[in-house]
Amino acid sequence: MKFIDIVQKHIGPPVNVTEIIKEIGISINMDADLDPEISGELERKADGRFVISANAADGDARKRFTVAHELGHYMLHAHLIGEGVDDSKAYRSDPAGNFHNQLIKRRHETEANRFAAQLLMPKKMVVRRATSGKSVQELAGHFEVSVAAMKIRLNTLGIAVSGDRIS
Repeated sequence: MKFIDIVQKHIGPPVNVTEIIKEIGISINMDADLDPEISGELERKADGRFVISANAADGDARKRFTVAHELGHYMLHAHLIGEGVDDSKAYRSDPAGNFHNQLIKRRHETEANRFAAQLLMPKKMVVRRATSGKSVQELAGHFEVSVAAMKIRLNTLGIAVSGDRIS
């Protein structure tokens, strides 16, 4: 089955990112015991299978973005993964993690962030629900993402935000 077909089955909102990950054959651990500086990791096991992990200490919205970000690495950067990649709180490969992957550069992290944002906050759905006067917090809750992630997504879509309100 094609990735887009899998996504369409779980589109929501909120998008069921954990089911998308499972359906494409990646194991997922939403409560991993990771270094406090690490939000998530994508690990290639010895048998070639992949595992995506999110830090147990993070909130649900952060975990959802993290696993979507790691899925972005899998979909876009599989050729660079090697044994794995871990991402700091700023979504950068970090020596504190298990896989300080120096092949993953800032542009790859930006691409994985963009992938996660587009997956969790699909343009058509955000535009349709982003009506004037609605709060960013309300919209973020609808998509189960952080307010910060929603503000960035609204900005990239050219939707004006004033304080916590969509204008």
